[in-house]
Amino acid sequence: MSNQVTKTTKSKIACDGGTASSHPRVWLQIEPSKGEVVCPYCDAKFVKEGQGQDH
Repeated sequence: MSNQVTKTTKSKIACDGGTASSHPRVWLQIEPSKGEVVCPYCDAKFVKEGQGQDH
């Protein structure tokens, strides 16, 4: 399990657990009303910040 928090300006993020806790790559969607999403495999948290343009 990870306590990692990653800040991003994008709404769609790929997570593969990194090298320490690898898992299949999953695509996660940050809902605008929540502003964050947690990976169901490794519990890494992704927090959207700023007003960056999504790609």
